Amino acid sequence: MRPQLILSQRPELRLQLSPQLIQRIEILQLNAADLLDLMENEALTNDALLAVKPPDPSLQPERPETIDKREEAAAEANPDDSEARADLDYWNETYRGRVRREASGGDEDPKQAAIANSPGRPRTLQEHLDQQIEVADAPDEVKELAHFLVQNLDRNGWLKEPLGELIVSFHERFNLDHAEAALKLVQGLDPDGVGARTPAECLLLQVREDLPLAPYLRRLIEHSLDDLARNRLPKVAKDLGITVDEVKDLAVALKRNFDPFPGRKFAFEPPMRVRPDVVVEKREGVWDVILADDWMPRLSINPARLKMLRDRRLKGDLKKHLRRDVESARFLIESIEQRRRTLERVAQEIVKRQSEYLEHGVEHLKPLKMQEIADELGIHVSTVSRALKGKYVQTPQGVQELKAFFTGASQGTDGVVESRTGVRERVRELVEKEGKANPLSDEEIVDKLKAMGLNVARRTVTKYRKALKIPSSRQRREY
Repeated sequence: MRPQLILSQRPELRLQLSPQLIQRIEILQLNAADLLDLMENEALTNDALLAVKPPDPSLQPERPETIDKREEAAAEANPDDSEARADLDYWNETYRGRVRREASGGDEDPKQAAIANSPGRPRTLQEHLDQQIEVADAPDEVKELAHFLVQNLDRNGWLKEPLGELIVSFHERFNLDHAEAALKLVQGLDPDGVGARTPAECLLLQVREDLPLAPYLRRLIEHSLDDLARNRLPKVAKDLGITVDEVKDLAVALKRNFDPFPGRKFAFEPPMRVRPDVVVEKREGVWDVILADDWMPRLSINPARLKMLRDRRLKGDLKKHLRRDVESARFLIESIEQRRRTLERVAQEIVKRQSEYLEHGVEHLKPLKMQEIADELGIHVSTVSRALKGKYVQTPQGVQELKAFFTGASQGTDGVVESRTGVRERVRELVEKEGKANPLSDEEIVDKLKAMGLNVARRTVTKYRKALKIPSSRQRREY
């Protein structure tokens, strides 16, 4: 039979997301910072979209006329208050004059003042070491290699790559002896321990000969550091030929005076600031959910562009382009408003179910699944997940992710269901109250939880303990 081409039709159902729906989904899962970036970028690229930032009341100085009227009213209400008048006179001489000068356009540029008062960039570890290498008493070729080695240190101040591999590109000029000399120069710089290749070498570089315990510290670092980390104090004492109490003294000296990560003090990491998307407050005995978006710009469609679009004289590609910009702006505004409503509804439902946690703390966090919220609100569970992604809530218990309200459950012997977060909290409390000379093993924690009416497996306790970064019972034991 000869092959033939046949054209036929068949009905088929297929789910296909439109670009508008994809954009709406993406907007729903954006956090506050990313949403702000999106709004600002759209306002820059779309002339039909207006983004007006709300004024910051904390940055708006009072008008001089308002200050005068308030002061006059205060003086009339308390004519005999000489102390208040003295404070008022001081206010007149200092702050009010400055406010008037700034309002009338003083000589001082506020932007220049802000730049002058901004802290400078801290020096990096490499800059700190390069400066010391320049004034070091060493041959030029050793200094050149030392500068190169400094650039290969990690954030801990360690040199992780082997010297032989690092100097491959310099093999025509330098050999391994030059590299060893350069590394010795680096390891003699401040801070102590920089340029080490292992944790033990980092600590050994910090042992000064004038320390009274220097010989024991060297032996401890060279031979028993792993046993000390595992809290095997009797074994360390036996290996070093000293008592357990003396081992404790060595451990204290090691912890207080030695830094295994000397480079981290130069690693500048600005603190992460979280801006909550939702604020939960109790007002008149009722939990109130407030969307913290009053700082976001207010979006609207440019009236001038709408007027141009209604002009019948406008035709052709220009009108199509203008209509597309207006529709894009309108769709963005609707998508952001829908994100706002969805987030508010989800947050309200979460607060309704977790009111005891908001009132009393993590021990009262109830088991909750996203599917329960989705069923209650009549939306898909993926919508709930996207609405919670990267969102933070400010509560009386602190600022935390909205997803932290969702946790699994463990059922007790009496049928009472408790959240996994609550069980972890009970594990932490048991460890805090244990006897340090005889800490609780995971099996003993299981038995105590059973006495509280909670059936939890040992492997689950181990998992919770590790999640809480609690060492094993052997490592927690104090001799």
